[in-house]
Amino acid sequence: MLEILNKHWRKLITVLVVLLLMVGEAILLTTDHWLTRVRGATVAYNGQPSNASRVYQRQDGKLLVQVQEDTGPSFYLVDPVRRIVGIASPTRFVFLPGGYVYGRDVPASYTLMKSAKIEVDPQLVIEPGAVEFNSFEKRRVRLTL
Repeated sequence: MLEILNKHWRKLITVLVVLLLMVGEAILLTTDHWLTRVRGATVAYNGQPSNASRVYQRQDGKLLVQVQEDTGPSFYLVDPVRRIVGIASPTRFVFLPGGYVYGRDVPASYTLMKSAKIEVDPQLVIEPGAVEFNSFEKRRVRLTL
């Protein structure tokens, strides 16, 4: 009887180890899809603190900014290297507990601001520890990182 239990435990442990390795591999192979919440980041919307807003960052430095605007939440993608701002659809992201976001597309799908579809000029300003831009509703958004 004891020998049968030991066999089952070994099989169970083997299955668990294989599952953990598969999950780890899946996460490693999709690192470009993952964003983490920037702890301590603050968002000001139209000069007022916006506690409902969130900032997430990819490993390459690109930011996803969830801004609680007058008409509801908006999602902005900010690329500090290319110095562009775009608006993304919330359906392209999966928000997970613990401050993680999984992006369904790499590169992320978004509509560029100051384009034929969105005529608002974001007037992007990047400073050490801060990013500022105009929202779709033409309100100033300031991130302090």
